[in-house]
Amino acid sequence: MKKLIIISAVLLFALTGCKKEEVSEDGITGKWKLEDYCKPDGENSCQEVTVPKSKSVVIEFSRSGKFNETYDNTIPVEYGFMGCGPGTFTYDGEAVYLQTMCMSSTYPKKVAILKHTKKELILKPFNTGEYRFKRL
Repeated sequence: MKKLIIISAVLLFALTGCKKEEVSEDGITGKWKLEDYCKPDGENSCQEVTVPKSKSVVIEFSRSGKFNETYDNTIPVEYGFMGCGPGTFTYDGEAVYLQTMCMSSTYPKKVAILKHTKKELILKPFNTGEYRFKRL
């Protein structure tokens, strides 16, 4: 009986452990909707912008390392994050490194991660200004 309880406990632990491993190890994969941001308007200042409910900017980090930014009822000039379309990314826990098709550099752009929870992601792609995303 004691062996049966131990075996059951080990199996239960193994099964719940496997479920946790199915979640992406980097935690940022998935789709994120831009809620608001502080758009840089100088070297040390920015302008607060809230994306209207009728418009949306969504970024996606795939498990295969692909990055994409899509727009609904808006364009990158009006509301946007990188505004460069699809590309690739890597992640080191403190920053995301983006390489998209319109970047002039062959080096990825470092985007600092200021906050990351299951539901919220705050990125800082420039010297000033933050971009707040909500997980979809």
